[in-house]
Amino acid sequence: MMKKVVFKPYWNYAKEEVWLNQMAKKGWALVHYCWLKYTFEPCEKGEYVYYIDLLEKHHNAPASRDFIEMVEETGIKHVASYMRWVYFQKKADGKPFELYTDLDSKVKQLRRINRFWTALIAAEFAIGFSNLGIWGTEQADGSAMAMNLYGGLLLVFIGVMLMTVAYPVRLKIRALMREQKIRE
Repeated sequence: MMKKVVFKPYWNYAKEEVWLNQMAKKGWALVHYCWLKYTFEPCEKGEYVYYIDLLEKHHNAPASRDFIEMVEETGIKHVASYMRWVYFQKKADGKPFELYTDLDSKVKQLRRINRFWTALIAAEFAIGFSNLGIWGTEQADGSAMAMNLYGGLLLVFIGVMLMTVAYPVRLKIRALMREQKIRE
């Protein structure tokens, strides 16, 4: 069977999900994912739709395995996992692919994603500014100083870029909470 391998970086899971669904519309079904590497097999054009979710714990944790099995019992296929991210596939039926349908569960899921990004952003800034602090006080040779400077700047830049991914998630949370208040 012919396979297609695509190396593609994604920071934004929502854009990644859109891209996977576009690939399915072109006749390519995701069969495996591992850090930047997507493996596809041919399928009927538009046969599948995809949904990406972030689990509470690593995908091998018992609670995560239980959740994945529960989802699979509904006829949805677990295609791939990477750390806490899981990729689900179902046959296209013209309906939106949502695991979380009520406002409370949607807010909970988005908060989980927001916590993930916030922790990652905080780590990038902490390590980046630590490197810049070391660079500012270091008495070592030029190459070590340059590594601290450039490494620190790169990590701070990555933190800023991740903020652009996290911000829309925060906006969605606020919008859902406003909707929740209106319904109450």
